[in-house]
Amino acid sequence: MKELKYVGKETVRLLGPQIVTGKAKYTGDFKLPGMQYGKILRSPHPYAKILSIDVEKAKAYPGVSAVVTWKDVDRNIYITNGFTPPKHHHIMDEYVRFIGDAVALIVAETEDIALEAMKLIDVKYEVLKPVFTIEEAMAPDAPQLYPEFPGNIAPHKNNLNFEVGDLEKGFEESDVIVEVDSSIDSGQNALPVEPPVTICWYENDTYNFIASAAAPAYCHQNVASSLNVPYEQVRLTAPAVGGSFGSKLYSGNVQPLVFTAIMAKAARCPVMFNYTKEEHFAIHQNRMVTKAHIKFGMKKDGLASAIEMSQIADAGVCASTQEFMLAVGTNTLPILCKTDNKKYDGEVVVTNHMPSGSFRGYGYMESTALVSQAIMEACEKLNIDPVDYLVKNAMKKGDRYHNANAEPHPWQENKTADWSDLVVKTAEAFHWKDRFKGWGVPTWVSEDGKRVRGLGVGAAGHSDTGGKPSNANVTLTGLGAVYLSTCMAEFGAGTRDVMLKVVAEELDMPLESIRVSDSDTGMTPPDFGSTGSRSTYCGGIVAKRACEDVKKKLYQ
Repeated sequence: MKELKYVGKETVRLLGPQIVTGKAKYTGDFKLPGMQYGKILRSPHPYAKILSIDVEKAKAYPGVSAVVTWKDVDRNIYITNGFTPPKHHHIMDEYVRFIGDAVALIVAETEDIALEAMKLIDVKYEVLKPVFTIEEAMAPDAPQLYPEFPGNIAPHKNNLNFEVGDLEKGFEESDVIVEVDSSIDSGQNALPVEPPVTICWYENDTYNFIASAAAPAYCHQNVASSLNVPYEQVRLTAPAVGGSFGSKLYSGNVQPLVFTAIMAKAARCPVMFNYTKEEHFAIHQNRMVTKAHIKFGMKKDGLASAIEMSQIADAGVCASTQEFMLAVGTNTLPILCKTDNKKYDGEVVVTNHMPSGSFRGYGYMESTALVSQAIMEACEKLNIDPVDYLVKNAMKKGDRYHNANAEPHPWQENKTADWSDLVVKTAEAFHWKDRFKGWGVPTWVSEDGKRVRGLGVGAAGHSDTGGKPSNANVTLTGLGAVYLSTCMAEFGAGTRDVMLKVVAEELDMPLESIRVSDSDTGMTPPDFGSTGSRSTYCGGIVAKRACEDVKKKLYQ
């Protein structure tokens, strides 16, 4: 086998020297000619109707270029991916639906001027009764947040309701059946160092962005859908991105970019809009809260025999990608439960919280954590070692499994690795057999008996979001240089370095002879982006295939 020169070898990162010397350019480092700054007056109420808003004093304040209220915004601008659910969340509305919702946008020569002008805006509200929990939102007499969502339930297009196998027979054959109500009650907000920051200028009917976006082309698509303009009337460039953890995919929550676009068009100049850390924490997005009722059956040999799950997710104020997350999470069922007898029902509701959105472990954590609780309770009742359960129920190569997202052919075959090997090797490295003494038996007790230690085990799986394309162009010039054109952004994971190494390896050329393009949707082929842990696999494959095509044409 050919020895690899670059893959698996330590090399200097593309942006490494710039990052450690402070010279890397992030969105906040750019300053365009005539650029001004945007701020948002936000609602102090979780749910209210704006009865009146007086912005004349703010407009007249020296240095202010534009003040925008909901009355000034095109009613066809929604936060939407253009697919599902039905359009409902106007970027600005006569109703405010969570603490921090936008009431007025201010553009000024400096941020300080914008903040001073904000104090001059007079708003009168009719405060309404909010709903904060899934139970409150689904109550028969609950306030209805959107006319498009009767009962505060968001219609969905993904397959969130299915039953396969023989559920009744599976439970009849079970040696133990457990039923649990499980939930993730507090949505995480994993804050990357850099808050969302965007620059936009409107020119020649095109919204041009420089933005801290981890998946530029995917973000581009959702911004165009939300602004209700053709795809070609948006252009987005992503420089270095200061972390994401999934929160800067803007797969649904594209509000920061849409706000900046509205401000730039109103002020007729480039506008920079960045969240403060407080806004980032309290307004941008959190991991969705979810609850479920799970009925799980297992045989005494440690094999799952049936599972039934009803799950409800809290979208917050805007339903967007939550149904995708639930749909992805349904793959938890075949990953953790080796049985064909499955039933799943999922719903998404809206509440008066900030929007929920994508984070690392997209959909899987929201489901795996809940299903695992039922599995562990069953293992404890039958006194089964949880690692033994995971080994027996792990998919092996060639195993058939049900993937509800793969309609019309949901029954698929595992073509990857034997997952049980992963469990076994991990358990051996941890010395599980030496440490696990049985359910409820501590591994250590202090001399006074007041403190104990235990151990636990968990498992989750991840699959690529199938059907989402990657593209890359590789050009070999007449002078012998190589250019790799990709829209993959750099946000700390080394995605672009991976593609660079693949090209260097495939063309047998030194790294320094290859240049990687900027992440610019106006100049590079579209790419779904580094989401779902897919970038090395998908981006690497397309880079390799492009190189193979270059060699084929060169040697013909």
